[in-house]
Amino acid sequence: AELKRRLARISDLPPWRGRPVADNIGVLWWFLRDRRLDVDEAVDKLVECLRWRADFRVERLGPELFERGMRSQKSYLHRHLDVMGRPVLVATAARHNVMDRRFQEDCRMCAWMLESALDRLATIEPPPPPAADVAMDEHSQNSPPEQALGIFDLRGFSPLQADLEIAAFLVDVLYKYYPGRTGKVLLVG
Repeated sequence: AELKRRLARISDLPPWRGRPVADNIGVLWWFLRDRRLDVDEAVDKLVECLRWRADFRVERLGPELFERGMRSQKSYLHRHLDVMGRPVLVATAARHNVMDRRFQEDCRMCAWMLESALDRLATIEPPPPPAADVAMDEHSQNSPPEQALGIFDLRGFSPLQADLEIAAFLVDVLYKYYPGRTGKVLLVG
């Protein structure tokens, strides 16, 4: 409730996916949990996230903005879920070439893929008061996953595929703007 009140007082706060973030209890709970229920830290991180989303124009991203990257299939959201029901993001190093990449396009494609995975993830709301413990246990076992699986296929990897700028962008974006949304990352090689 405190996080919601504090965010509602910020007049120029960009929306979360087209609606005020203070109205989205699941997103508030997501950022509160990420910050170990520290309201001050959650406000700071969520405001930074919303401003980045507006500046990066996340809600306007689409495959037409990075057709070349999509054709290369250097990364994609797998059409099947993993055995835990999580969406799977795949990056194939052998299809990436540092000398032939377009940094902004690749960053946009990366953000769009994360948003596409987010579409398949649950954003749960806070648990009900303790009186409903049994119902909550049953509900949590059947709820959709909150985290995606990342797979980096490193077969055929060489220094030509070692793009530290893209890697830094991905780590930064995952930590700051999609916290806790990647459950596991597998390196296959």
